[in-house]
Amino acid sequence: MAGTLFDMLENANNLLNIAVTGITVAALFFCIFLYSITTIKNQGLSQGIYLSFVFFLEIIIAAGLFWELPILLSKIIRYSGVIPFTRWILLSGVVITHFYFRRYSEKRGLTSALLHFTVLILGWYINRWIGILFFSLPLLFIFYYAAYCIALVIIPASDPEDRKEKHQRYMIFLSYVWGMQMPLWNVVAVNAKEADKRIDGKPVTNPFSRQQSPSPLRGNNNINRNTAGLFPGMIRTDTHQVVGIINGKDFRVEGPGVIFTKSGDEPFEIVDLRNQIKKSTSIHAFSREGIPLLADVLVIFTIDREDWPRELFHQLGRSNFWLGKGKDVNRNTGSTFPYSRPRVEAAIRLRSKRSQPSSDSERWDDHVVSMAEQAARQTFAERSIKDLWQARENENSNASEAITRNIKNLIETPLRENGIRLISVKVSGFKFTDKKEQSDKDIEVIEQQIATWKVEREREREMALADAKAEAESLEEEARVYARSLLLTAVMEGLEQAQEHHPGKDQEAIAQVYLDALKNMIDQQSDSSYTPEAKADLQKYKDAYFANAPKRGAL
Repeated sequence: MAGTLFDMLENANNLLNIAVTGITVAALFFCIFLYSITTIKNQGLSQGIYLSFVFFLEIIIAAGLFWELPILLSKIIRYSGVIPFTRWILLSGVVITHFYFRRYSEKRGLTSALLHFTVLILGWYINRWIGILFFSLPLLFIFYYAAYCIALVIIPASDPEDRKEKHQRYMIFLSYVWGMQMPLWNVVAVNAKEADKRIDGKPVTNPFSRQQSPSPLRGNNNINRNTAGLFPGMIRTDTHQVVGIINGKDFRVEGPGVIFTKSGDEPFEIVDLRNQIKKSTSIHAFSREGIPLLADVLVIFTIDREDWPRELFHQLGRSNFWLGKGKDVNRNTGSTFPYSRPRVEAAIRLRSKRSQPSSDSERWDDHVVSMAEQAARQTFAERSIKDLWQARENENSNASEAITRNIKNLIETPLRENGIRLISVKVSGFKFTDKKEQSDKDIEVIEQQIATWKVEREREREMALADAKAEAESLEEEARVYARSLLLTAVMEGLEQAQEHHPGKDQEAIAQVYLDALKNMIDQQSDSSYTPEAKADLQKYKDAYFANAPKRGAL
């Protein structure tokens, strides 16, 4: 009975041995086929065939050594277990050496490899493949199940109940256990512009793949980045942050929350979806007269999260190709910070437009401040010192409002063409530049400009005073004539009333006295250009009064 059982186990081991050998050979040929297809696609037909042939020879040589070397040793060492023992030594030696020298493993991969080989070898020596099947594999299953439970506890999640996300979290933890992890990133601050690499890692890349073209976001990017590997990486952000991710020539925006990455992905820039408040202090500018000054510019803006009307969408889409699908806000909807992926991409691409390969690039929010500074300088150059001084003395004056409105008109549309909405802009803090910051030659030029401006202002002041004086003299003369006319009218009306109620010669004598007094008053105003006219009016009134009396001669 026992002999029959042992025979059955032996037959099962032989069958399993054949099955495992067949599966291994099929896997090797599948790897060769997959490598050949990828290499021919990337390198071309002739180069791809050559590299595929070299790779095939490497596999054949390695398989031949693994298979034949133990057989040769069995002829020297007369022991029945020398062949499987040698093959276990070869296999474990290659794997352990790989994990020992792996850069980002930190001995975790070596520990995991030693654990697995210990369990498998114990199972092998219990009863070869049957021992592995019923002893080693259950122990390894317990190990991986425990790893799965731990992963769901310590790896952050956006949707803890999502099955796909659970699998991704498990694969991240498993890659960490084996020391084969992709880079794990975390945004440590609410205002951070870059992600902090918490755990370093190296993606599995193909050393023979064709070099990718330069990234559209960077001046030079000759790093070779290949397709996705076995394990994902991760980037974790806050609820108001999204990430621009580059992978060779590919670029996309993901987030917020937990973002799973593939091989070659790298966070390019963190975009804050909240309203941004940026202030640029002491920017250098010149007035229309050429006088240098300093000013502060405050800008409030955000990633545009309004749905665009069709007309506006077509207008902006013609100006910027990347806004072709950015009509509506369709990502992260239902939250406090919804956004449109094309608009965020358009904003981030400002960084590459403004940067040079040999210099630090300019981030999207810094670019907004730069545009506001340039618009402010242009506006100041069109304004006189008088307007700028008025804006300095009263920030709510018409001059200040006109300056602000002009700056906003210059940058509002260009910003929206790049997915950014300008909320407000304000200039303040006008002041002249400090002489300590200027050279002697600059100070001489500035003083000459100020002197020229003073002469112009003095000429304008004198002209204004002369105009005011002439206006005052004209008003004074008009008032004098008007008063004289009223006086004469009042006297004549009084004389006529006296004549009407008290007729007789006494009234004529009284009238003559009044008229003589008026004549003397007019003679005293001999410097006035209106004296002849006044005498003529007096004579006219006299003739009208004494029309029924004997004429007494002219005045």
